[in-house]
Amino acid sequence: MADVVDESPQSPQQRCQFRPGGKICPLPVRQGASFCGAHDAARPECPACGTRLRDAAALKKHVTARCPVTRRRRVAQQANWYSASTNLPPPSTANNIPVARALPLVLHTLQTALPAPRKMRAPAALPELRLISDAWSDQRDSSVKMQPKHFTQIASLCALALSSHTPSQPHQPAVIELGAGRAYTAMFAANVLSLRDDPPHVLVTDRHTTRWKADRTLRAWQSTGKIASFTRCTTDLADLDMRRLPFLQTCNRVYILGKHLCGDASDLAIYGATRLARHLHQHANDTPAVITLVLACCCRALCTDRTYTFDQCLKPHISPSEFAAITPCCALGLDEKRRNKPHLGNQCRLLIDSARVQWMNANGWQAALCTYTKVSPENTCIVATWNPNKLTNANLS
Repeated sequence: MADVVDESPQSPQQRCQFRPGGKICPLPVRQGASFCGAHDAARPECPACGTRLRDAAALKKHVTARCPVTRRRRVAQQANWYSASTNLPPPSTANNIPVARALPLVLHTLQTALPAPRKMRAPAALPELRLISDAWSDQRDSSVKMQPKHFTQIASLCALALSSHTPSQPHQPAVIELGAGRAYTAMFAANVLSLRDDPPHVLVTDRHTTRWKADRTLRAWQSTGKIASFTRCTTDLADLDMRRLPFLQTCNRVYILGKHLCGDASDLAIYGATRLARHLHQHANDTPAVITLVLACCCRALCTDRTYTFDQCLKPHISPSEFAAITPCCALGLDEKRRNKPHLGNQCRLLIDSARVQWMNANGWQAALCTYTKVSPENTCIVATWNPNKLTNANLS
């Protein structure tokens, strides 16, 4: 008689009891255990990727040879553009401002101390983007799947950066997208420049190695000559030294774009772009490069006091504790869960962006704020053009 196989599903006691956000882990567990190998807190955890290993020996072997995050970091450290923590400021010294002031008083102090930033109007959409909008919008037969609101945001950022571009041979322009993710913004900007018979060098950077949607298209454009070159850097913005990129030494126009750079990433991008602009200005042969920076700021609630924006613009007026009380309020009024007190949220976001613009105007930029879209509440971007005649701080190396 054939054995009867019990095909009934495992009981809940035989499943992992880990419940992240109410979800159920489907992995089985060993007899007598409550968690699977991936969620057993008693097992040592890899500090880089979070994988839990059997014991200390397995952890050492994993970190040495198998951890994918560690391997990617080793590859990045061998690149010519890598410089550990190059865009991070030195540790901030403590100030003597009391920390017991109420939030309304802190906001009033900043509004009085910070000058109102110049605001500019978003330009009209580029005609080149109108030609490709039907093919690259959210259509069934599109090769690039994108929601219409994202296309609207990218089109506005490209218009702010490229509206005044004119081809100038023999030097080629460069497009740099920071926090690129899928790199759609860089792809749109590169397509506009190629339609103007000015194929650019394209550089995209992001911490993650997933969602490389536009890379295949950009590499195909490189092989056909539609763009001059394509490079992707997988690293943190704190470690990206753009001064070491060889193709930037011969570019006469550099467009640095960032769509929804979260928290301190916007400040790291501003500082890295400033170092690049000073380097290109100091080593210019004939005509210095025209550098345009367009950053769509995002998630200001994640900002910390480890930035030049705080150290040089906010620190003389408020303490780190008061700054830590302001940043959570930046999330107010952005979605249904945090729709209370939208005026306070707008006020806090404007103060942080005003400090960024003030720092940029004091360090060689002609910067302004711009409302670049109406399809999302996070709709403020910083538009800046390098103007070396405004340099006042010679300590930035």
